[in-house]
Amino acid sequence: MTSVDARCGHLLQDARARWLLGDAAGTWAALAQAEELAGADRRLQILVLAERSVACVRAERATEALAAASQCLALAAEPAEAPGAAGQPRPAERDRWLGEAGPSAQDDAVRAAVADARVSHALARGGAISAGRRKEEAIAEAVADLDAVATSGDPALVGARIRAITGALVLRLAGIEADLGSGHGEAQAWIWVSRARVLSEQLRDPGTVVRQAVDLGFHTGQWARAWDHALSDIDRDKHRNEQVALLTKAAQLAWERGWEDHARHYGQQALAASVGVDLPWVRVYAYLGGVIAAAAGAGSVEAALRAYTRCTPRAGHATRPNRAWLAAQVALDAGLPAAQVRTFLDQTLPGGLEHPALHAAAEVQLRHREGRPVDPDLFKAADIPRQLAPERARILLVRAAERSRTGLHTAAAQDLARARTIVRHWPGRVLQRVEAAVEQVTPSVPGTPAQRRVLGLLVEGWSNRDIAERLGCSQRTVAVHVSALLAASGTASRTELAGQELRRRLLGSDYG
Repeated sequence: MTSVDARCGHLLQDARARWLLGDAAGTWAALAQAEELAGADRRLQILVLAERSVACVRAERATEALAAASQCLALAAEPAEAPGAAGQPRPAERDRWLGEAGPSAQDDAVRAAVADARVSHALARGGAISAGRRKEEAIAEAVADLDAVATSGDPALVGARIRAITGALVLRLAGIEADLGSGHGEAQAWIWVSRARVLSEQLRDPGTVVRQAVDLGFHTGQWARAWDHALSDIDRDKHRNEQVALLTKAAQLAWERGWEDHARHYGQQALAASVGVDLPWVRVYAYLGGVIAAAAGAGSVEAALRAYTRCTPRAGHATRPNRAWLAAQVALDAGLPAAQVRTFLDQTLPGGLEHPALHAAAEVQLRHREGRPVDPDLFKAADIPRQLAPERARILLVRAAERSRTGLHTAAAQDLARARTIVRHWPGRVLQRVEAAVEQVTPSVPGTPAQRRVLGLLVEGWSNRDIAERLGCSQRTVAVHVSALLAASGTASRTELAGQELRRRLLGSDYG
């Protein structure tokens, strides 16, 4: 290996190491130096382009990632010229670049670079690093390429295999996002997570698989699964950026559960682990952890929100508006007035929560906390099925309150039934709010066994005469029971009484 090769290799290793330490500026500087050093050396150009594609993927620069990966693959695929026969491919040399020859004829570094470029190319093409609409065909092709790398037995491709495993999982989960609410979609998603975890554990590096598993728990309302995945990897020695993200997610799960001690501990750890990191996505994770810790008793929530706003420039916040809303949601749950939360959002995201569904979901919560009526169109715009499970339940809680306020009590009960189903495996503050709302909609009505039998038939629309015949008693007795039920329930008519009972049944309440 020449001194130029060695220096270039050192710069590429330094570029990747600096990224993992959170030094984005250092990464780009090292890559620029390596590119200059590579000059016209084909092999070094391949290595530099591959590493640049990896950095661009991590920086979410999809167009630049695709360009660098394409250049790398094109360069690797060009046939080398044999001496004295310009333009004629020499198979052994060509195969050395493409990794198609036997192990002894291959260059490990080039094979690894080509595999990394293939992964970057697939991720950019499949939409895994952009917010645009993903096309099914592009996703399918990208996943096939990623799977080919992920299942390779080549020991030189460990790093690329980890990226391929995590990238394929991102694309697969994105492809069935709309179906996650169904039993089949949820089961399939967890199967993919398990498969990815097995593959990544074989390589002793979980990549982002654990974080994706936790996110899936949030989407499907599986608190215990999310918590188990987060804790299974939280103390492992890993890249600091990923550690910060997992610590914050653990803090968020603990906060949702009502475990203030855990929320405070993990939130403070996330914040401490981020010192020196200049990557926006990591910093907003860390300072979200700081907001959670403050809400759990570690300090002032208002001060934590101010720190969150200052943690990265506005351009950085604009790449992760959902994190700002999560911080705002924690502040609302902690009792901060909606007016102060609006101020925080305005200062952090002057352009607003640009995604329509996110903006609508936030407006639903904020207007409700402000005591203002919520426009029904906002609920539609919030695209409830695509929100995280606890957020879906929160929105439904507000809609139930709005419907009850306008006299649509049965429609409100339907919303509460949906909310209860969504968070049935999500213990903590949201489920408690749902159950409290259920109690208000379906208050317990005392009654004797005979009165309950009458009520059961009254709900079916039966007359006193039909009920009397069915139960073998007089119409007078039925009328006495109905009067007692009206008085006990506080209802003014048989219709209102029947509606209340229907809502109780819809929500599965049992007073017997």
